[in-house]
Amino acid sequence: MRIVFTGSHGTGKTTLVNELKKFDLFKDYYVNKSFNRLLSAELKHYKKAPEMNIINQSTILGFKSWEVLQYKNYIGDRAVIDTFGYINSNIDKNISEDEIKLLHKTFSPTINYYDYIFYIPVEFYIEDDNFRPTDRGYQKKVDEEIFKYLKKNKIKHYEITGCVKERIDKIMDIINGY
Repeated sequence: MRIVFTGSHGTGKTTLVNELKKFDLFKDYYVNKSFNRLLSAELKHYKKAPEMNIINQSTILGFKSWEVLQYKNYIGDRAVIDTFGYINSNIDKNISEDEIKLLHKTFSPTINYYDYIFYIPVEFYIEDDNFRPTDRGYQKKVDEEIFKYLKKNKIKHYEITGCVKERIDKIMDIINGY
């Protein structure tokens, strides 16, 4: 079973992945924590996340696609969908419309491999980790773009809200078919 969380930064996706890991059901699962967090250790000299461009976004999309195709038992805290949300919220920056279309055509088929997509909307304030942007307006813009992407592409997903326990209970109910 391939499970992924999608949503803007600072919404609690990694927390939910860490909570799911505690269940016996997921003990043999490949668990991914955000590629951005992995990159952050390599990019400490940046004062903020690196500039968005076609190269780094295709790298992230390629890595996310490889993961989901590589592991049948997978839990991830960031989906291919998220990257499109970030790209679309930065549309006036460094990626052209033609490049966006190419990325979508190349990587969006990966979405079909997720068994469960859990969308986590913005509910809480962002914790400053010295890497991700803390601008609440930007966080909400990314959230809006992710939600629009889900709707526009008719992607089956489950919206999960509430405190951590409520979220985990809802997720487990969905997975267990309740």
